[in-house]
Amino acid sequence: MEKDIKNYFKEVYSIYSQGDYTEWTYRTPFENLIKGLNPDYNLTQEPKRAAGLGAPDFKAFYNNRKIGFIETKDLGENLDKILETDQLKKYIESIDNLILTNYLQFVLIRKGRKVYDCDLFMLSDLDKRNLSISKEKIETFASLINEFFEYKLPTIVLAEELAVELSKRAKLLKELAKDQLLNDLEKIKNNESPSSIYDFYLGIKELIKDVKLEDCADAYAQTITYGLFLAKKSCRGKLDRRTASYYIPRNVGVIKRIFLNISGEEFPPNISWIVDDIIDILNAAKLDEILIKIDKRGKKDKDPIIFFYEDFLNYYEPEKRKHLGVYYTPRPVVNFIVNSVHSILKKHFDKSLGLADDSVNVLDPAIGTGTFFWITFLVALGELKNQGLRGIIFDKIENHLLKHFYGFEILITPYVISHLKITDLLQRWHYRFKDDDRIQVYLTNTLEQSEVHDPLLFMREITEESRIANQIKTEKPILVVMGNPPYSGISVNKGKWIDDLLKKGYIRADGSKDDGYYKVDGKPLDEKNPKWLQDDYVKFIRYAQWKIDQNGEGVVGFITNHSYLDNPTFRGMRESLLQSFDRIFILNLHGNSLKSSMIVP
Repeated sequence: MEKDIKNYFKEVYSIYSQGDYTEWTYRTPFENLIKGLNPDYNLTQEPKRAAGLGAPDFKAFYNNRKIGFIETKDLGENLDKILETDQLKKYIESIDNLILTNYLQFVLIRKGRKVYDCDLFMLSDLDKRNLSISKEKIETFASLINEFFEYKLPTIVLAEELAVELSKRAKLLKELAKDQLLNDLEKIKNNESPSSIYDFYLGIKELIKDVKLEDCADAYAQTITYGLFLAKKSCRGKLDRRTASYYIPRNVGVIKRIFLNISGEEFPPNISWIVDDIIDILNAAKLDEILIKIDKRGKKDKDPIIFFYEDFLNYYEPEKRKHLGVYYTPRPVVNFIVNSVHSILKKHFDKSLGLADDSVNVLDPAIGTGTFFWITFLVALGELKNQGLRGIIFDKIENHLLKHFYGFEILITPYVISHLKITDLLQRWHYRFKDDDRIQVYLTNTLEQSEVHDPLLFMREITEESRIANQIKTEKPILVVMGNPPYSGISVNKGKWIDDLLKKGYIRADGSKDDGYYKVDGKPLDEKNPKWLQDDYVKFIRYAQWKIDQNGEGVVGFITNHSYLDNPTFRGMRESLLQSFDRIFILNLHGNSLKSSMIVP
């Protein structure tokens, strides 16, 4: 090893003495050193980063097995200061096996902890053109290199451990995606072609006009990370970027496009490395064993796919964990509502098979991760099984569940998860998807009528989603509306269409007039501050009511805030609902600790 180090010193000195160098200039001598130490050691250089975090400078391999990363800095640069930078802190948080070097000093960081810190030689040695290296330094450097290259990804057998490892990398992926989008914006200014991630951003911006670039990067990171988790779930062998799209539902254009993009040669290299690292973690996990343990832990409260998503989100972004009501609903509550609607369809609508009846069209206008859909499919399939109709189950799936059950979602990650979750459910029932089969969940804002633009201008799959969703939203007859709409006193859904439904009313299918929620007994509410009528859950109730009124009959089953039951501001809303529906059943769980009783005027 001493001979290799002396040769390295000579190569570094040759460059240093010329006085014209950068951190890139010393890469070749460094590679020669590492490869000379062991022919099974190999380094792959990452291209020069365009902006922001980018990728570490080297991927390191031992016997063609990736074992970690190496980040290089300018010759002699102060590594203690570098370790305090945002870039290195994010690398350290996300990378388990990392060397930081300025070509003279080498620091090995393992799982966030400094393991070795070795000064191989100093700038003063280069100035003197003389290297006298102690046996102790050679042994320390040898230990550092051996420790680095002998690292093996641990076999992951616990869901919590997998969630931690994935969340660490997803955080970095979010930062890298954000940097890439900022770089793409600069490219647009300079008439250069942006990356495929920019297409994703434009597509999301069509759905959410004021979406922040950071929120888009967040959605992208979650979608890729969790999508790869579900792809690995279906993959029996080793997963990689080129094969991942094969295990994603191919009949949903948006999802297919995202995962085809990550497999292509044009996928940005400053992002591809962390995606590959996520895949390495998944390949090192015993996923079947993990899912079995999740299933036992969750019992009947949650399906394992969502249970793991909660674990992942808890470590990825704890603040989002506080807002899980946007994404999920407790399964027992969903069971109660879905089974109640199923019973009502049989008893009051003469549908002998309830939700499994071909004439029943169902809509979840805020589907989230698909819990309502999941239970609704199970109840419909269970009805067929209980009625002794197993022989028609595949036909019912193809021609009823996949044709007459609709869902809308505005957030990309829950949208992806709902598709993958229902796909998984039907595959468990041994249904084989045909090329033209499609789960009818669409990426759209339920409370807005989106305009359909030229598909060449941005991600065309999202344009097609908006077009079909608008038809379902406004024209398709719906008998059942179910779900858990979001609650937000300060609603961002301020579009004219839903506002007109709230304030101006409409004509029902039977010809009667609905005055909206801002009138009672034909007169204005005369409320000084009717702001609570702008809550999102109120708008979703209004949309569901309008949808049923257009059909002439139907059922709404929602989980909602209970403020509208007795608050004076909601007098017009209560009057309107009583005019539209023959029966209203309310189960008040008294979730508001400030209220001690319920009075329904």
